[in-house]
Amino acid sequence: MNKIKNLCFFSFIGSDNLGDEAVFYSMITNFKNTNHHLSVISTNPDKTKKLLKDLDIRKLKIINVKHNLNVIKVIKKSDIFICGGGGIIQDQTSIFNLPFFLSKVFLAKFFKKTIMFYGIGVGPLKSRLSRLLTKIGLNFAEIITVRDNKSKKILINCGVKEKIINVTADPAISIKKSLKKEISLLTLNKKINSEKLIMVICLRHWFDTYRFMPVKLVKALDFQTKKDKKKYENFINEISKFLNYCNEKLKYQLIFLPFWINRDNKVHRNIIDKLDNKKDIYLLNKEYSPSQTKGIIQKADFVLGMRLHSLILATTSKTPFIAINYSQKVRNYLKMLFSKDSLVDKISVNPENFSSEELIEKLNFILKNNTFTSENFKKNFKKLLKKEKENFIYLKEVINK
Repeated sequence: MNKIKNLCFFSFIGSDNLGDEAVFYSMITNFKNTNHHLSVISTNPDKTKKLLKDLDIRKLKIINVKHNLNVIKVIKKSDIFICGGGGIIQDQTSIFNLPFFLSKVFLAKFFKKTIMFYGIGVGPLKSRLSRLLTKIGLNFAEIITVRDNKSKKILINCGVKEKIINVTADPAISIKKSLKKEISLLTLNKKINSEKLIMVICLRHWFDTYRFMPVKLVKALDFQTKKDKKKYENFINEISKFLNYCNEKLKYQLIFLPFWINRDNKVHRNIIDKLDNKKDIYLLNKEYSPSQTKGIIQKADFVLGMRLHSLILATTSKTPFIAINYSQKVRNYLKMLFSKDSLVDKISVNPENFSSEELIEKLNFILKNNTFTSENFKKNFKKLLKKEKENFIYLKEVINK
C-alpha cells in the first residue's frame, strides 16, 4: 500500500479567470476519491470552496495566498509541491507575474520538497531576468509537464534540463459537462430560442496591458496608450461589423459569454453598443462553473473565441470556432489541433490586423469545409485527450516514489 502524502497545489487558483479555474478543476478532479491530504493555496478561498463543493474531497485544506505565515507552514508540511497549470511562466502581461509564482517554488526548494510543474504554458519571456528566474526555478523540479511544444523549446532555451520536460496538453481539455447543474438556454435568458442558430462570443481585454506595471494597477488606472487605444477602436469596429452580418444576414442569436466578467464584459458592452440590431443579443453577467460553461458552449452552433479556454471548451464540445489569435499560446494550441500553419491561418485572425470581411471569409470556409469534423482534426483531438491524461500519470509517479 502506498504511503499517504501531503500534496500542496499552487497556481492562479481562486481567480476571476474561468480559464485558470477550469485548469485547476480538471487537475483536482483526479483526487476525488484520494486518501492523500490536499492543500490548495488560493487567491480567494471562498470561491475555491464553492468550485470544489461537488467533488466532495475529504482531506482538503484551502489557504489564502495573502496569509504568508500559513502559506509557509503548509509548504513546509507538504511532501510534494505542485505548481500549475495555466500560463504562469510568462512576463507578457506583467513582469511581476513570474516572481509571484516562483517565490513559492523557491520556498518549496528551501524546505527540500519534491516539486512538479503540472500542465503549464510557458512564454513569452521577454526579459533576461525572467529567463534567468525560469532557469533557476524550473530546474528545481523533479518533473515538468507543458501543454505544447513551444513551451518546451522556450524552457530548453532558458537552460532548463530537457530530460525533466514532457509535452502533454492543457488539463482543461478533460473538463466534463455538468450533468447535475446543467444550464438550460432558458435559464440564461427566457428569450433565447433553441430552434434558432446560436453563436457564443468570448472576447477579452487586450489593448490595455503594460508589462512594467502590475495588472491590477493597469486596470485601476484604466491605462491605455494612444496607439493601443486606436488598435482597440479598430478591433471593436471590425468585430461589430462581423457580428452585425452574423445576426442580420445569417440569423445567429449572439450570446456574449465572459470568462472574466468585469474585464471581458467591458469589451462585450462596447461591441453591443455598436450593433445595429439589439434583437437576439444576450450578455451573460453571471459566473458559471467550468463544466457549466462547457455545457453552454456545447449548445452553440459556432464560437468566436479569444480566450484560450473558450477555444479548448469549444473543441471538447465539438463546436466549430474562429480563434482571435492574440497570444502565442493560442497559436500553439491551434497548431496541435490542425498541424498545418496554412489551416491555422484559415480559422484564426490577428486582433491587431484584421477586417470584418476576413472574419466572414473564414466563417464561410469553416462552414463549407467541415473543418471541425475532418478525420485529421478528430485524430489530433483524440491524441490531445490522450496526452492530457499523461499529466496525472507523471504526477502519480512522483507521488509513488
